Amino acid sequence: MRNFMIKGVLALTFGLSASLLSAQELAPLPTQTDAHGTVYLSGGIGETELEQVNQAARDFPLKLILAERTGAYVADVKVAIVDSRGRTVLEAPSVGPIVLVRLAPGHYRVSASYAGLVREQRINLSRGHKTLVLAW
Repeated sequence: MRNFMIKGVLALTFGLSASLLSAQELAPLPTQTDAHGTVYLSGGIGETELEQVNQAARDFPLKLILAERTGAYVADVKVAIVDSRGRTVLEAPSVGPIVLVRLAPGHYRVSASYAGLVREQRINLSRGHKTLVLAW
């Protein structure tokens, strides 16, 4: 019984150490700036990168999740965002299923094209963060 408890404590200690180590190893993903000057981050392929993107999401007012209606994530989506004055503020391909965008508060039209189909939604960014799911 004592050996069983010692093994359990060692396993728990090792598991906590490994999870702390993996959290420390997560380097932030690099942001990009599109031709319109908007800062964004795209990624989320694989568990580690998905965790990195989700950690970075707190620094971005808009989070786009790109997926099929089955729930499977998609990438290589052409994303465009237009402000209330009709100016394009972002045009970028997604590298992964998550796109984080740093935008000022305001009204926007988000469109995304995947497999020849376009999904479009209007959003109002005010305080806090907004998550938008676009599914094909």
